[in-house]
Amino acid sequence: TAPIGIRPPSTKTLATAGVAAYTDSLDGRITTAHPHQNPRTGDLVNYLLSFGRNSFYQVYRQPVTSMTRDLIARIPVARPGYMHSFAITENYVVLAEFPLTVNPLKLVLSGKPFIDNYRWDSRGETRFLVVDTRNGSLRGEFRTAPFFAFHHINAFEQGDKLVLDICAYED
Repeated sequence: TAPIGIRPPSTKTLATAGVAAYTDSLDGRITTAHPHQNPRTGDLVNYLLSFGRNSFYQVYRQPVTSMTRDLIARIPVARPGYMHSFAITENYVVLAEFPLTVNPLKLVLSGKPFIDNYRWDSRGETRFLVVDTRNGSLRGEFRTAPFFAFHHINAFEQGDKLVLDICAYED
């Protein structure tokens, strides 16, 4: 079902299906181009990065028939990392924060293209933030050696374990 205000796509044209605005008050500047569908609820799930003196990763859900996003979790972050994608299972969203980060103040003042403001820290760590989509709690924060990835290939729950498959690069 197409979201409210958007007509179903046509296979005969590449014309825009329409422009729709969200009907909520969530605010942020960076998100992924491809939300994931929660396998348990069917909702679209994504994250939104809010830059400022205090920056936040905001995980949200959106029913597929609505233009309203509901905040699941708001996680403070001092130096936001570049995230192209994230992992999702039936009950969890996993944000992988690589040591490719930005100083929000420098981003605003630099006058440089967006990605040119990010810096790779080869001595940094990759941090996994596990968010419970049922209640918004941060269930865990796990750190490992630095690496970078664009996409999470697969994620699933196996008993009390959370398994992620990621195509990773050393830098």
